Amino acid sequence: MPPAKLIFRAVRQGLNFRPLFGAFRGQNLRNLFRQSPEELVIALILLCGCAAVSVYVVFAYFNYFQSEQFTRFPPEIAKSLRRALYYTNYAPDPKLAHKYYKLALEQCTQSGMDPFSDEVIGLRIQLAAWLEKIGRFQNSIQVLEELLRDCQKWVELMEKSVKDGLIDKAGKLIGAAATPVNTSKEGDESNGEEVQPENLWAKRTRVMGKSVGISVKLGELYADEHVLQGDAAGKHLIWAVETVLKELHGARLKV
Repeated sequence: MPPAKLIFRAVRQGLNFRPLFGAFRGQNLRNLFRQSPEELVIALILLCGCAAVSVYVVFAYFNYFQSEQFTRFPPEIAKSLRRALYYTNYAPDPKLAHKYYKLALEQCTQSGMDPFSDEVIGLRIQLAAWLEKIGRFQNSIQVLEELLRDCQKWVELMEKSVKDGLIDKAGKLIGAAATPVNTSKEGDESNGEEVQPENLWAKRTRVMGKSVGISVKLGELYADEHVLQGDAAGKHLIWAVETVLKELHGARLKV
């Protein structure tokens, strides 16, 4: 999408109605009404319609492309994501959409964003949803399978770190222990409010919740009439149910 300044400039140039307004002043307006009242009314209706459409376009731009879902990403990633969604929803082009989804994910890695943050996981889920939408079910399944494996590996690593005594009860790394386990949402500010860092226990709960949802979605995709892999569907749905029960049981024991 072009910058907001260019959009405003194009809208301003395209909506230069000064000559038209000049014809609708004082005596000119009365003369026009006397000569052709019907044409004048139609012209006014069209003018109001054009103004309404212009206002709606500007509102839609800021309401969608400048919404929180984009501002939570660094500017370059948000730019790629806007283009990906533009070629997904407004001017469908599978090649360009896939190009910018892939670019956005690469930029997330290059910028050092937590791969298990809500933003990055959500971007990967959005990619899978788009692939499903255009009928590429196997590709959608592949994206979700890779995401689920990554989440499961992180949880396993976190649990191993707990057993090795590298994480305390507060969900923080003990001493200067260096492990691949990272926290997300570290002490930045959002809307002027200080955001508390997410400890590893809270992150584990969030990642497990995402994993269960992804597994359920995989069960649905495998059971879809375009795929029809009942064993795989049952495997993922059973894992999701067993994981939820296990987490609830563990929560009761802690209480």
